[in-house]
Amino acid sequence: MNKDTIRNTMVEVLREIMGDDSLKISDQDRLIEDIGLESIDFIDLIFGLERALKIKIDLDSFSKEMMRHNVGRYLGLRVENIINFVLIEHHEK
Repeated sequence: MNKDTIRNTMVEVLREIMGDDSLKISDQDRLIEDIGLESIDFIDLIFGLERALKIKIDLDSFSKEMMRHNVGRYLGLRVENIINFVLIEHHEK
C-alpha cells in the first residue's frame, strides 16, 4: 500500500460520504472546514477506508496521533494527516 493508493481511496470515500462525485479534494484540505464533514461522518470515513483498503484502523491510536498534531476535536484535521497515519500504521512489511 502506498501513499497514492491511500489518497485515491480516501478521495473516493469522501466523495461518497459527501454525495458529490466531482468534489475536488487536496491533501491540504481540512475535513471539516473545507470539505464540510460533520463529526458523525468521521465514522463513515474510517469504516470506508477500512473496507476499501482491507485494513483495521485502531481508533485509539488514530485519536492519539491526531491529538499529537494538536488537532483537537478534529478541527483543522487535513486529508494529509489521515493519509500519513494510515501509511505509517499499515506500511508493507
